[in-house]
Amino acid sequence: MQEAHDFDILKHKNFNKNWTPEEKFELVSQVIARKAIQAGINGGLLYQWVRKYKIYGYNGLGNKKKGRKFRSPTMKKEICKNQENLKKANMKSSFG
Repeated sequence: MQEAHDFDILKHKNFNKNWTPEEKFELVSQVIARKAIQAGINGGLLYQWVRKYKIYGYNGLGNKKKGRKFRSPTMKKEICKNQENLKKANMKSSFG
């Protein structure tokens, strides 16, 4: 029985497609030209691409980095300076 199913059933199927900016532009241009689209793509996602294209142009269709932005290197220095000032203030208040 297990031979009939094999291990292909257990593999994760990736349904999310990574669209290149060129592919996005082709679909967006079809929408702007009011042509029917049969790309198998969600209408909301396509609407977002059209909106970004109208606002930012071709550069708006590029893939953006996801996730949290890195902390700027100056933040650590400012935190350390504030901590040193607090330590000095606490030392003065406890001894003087």
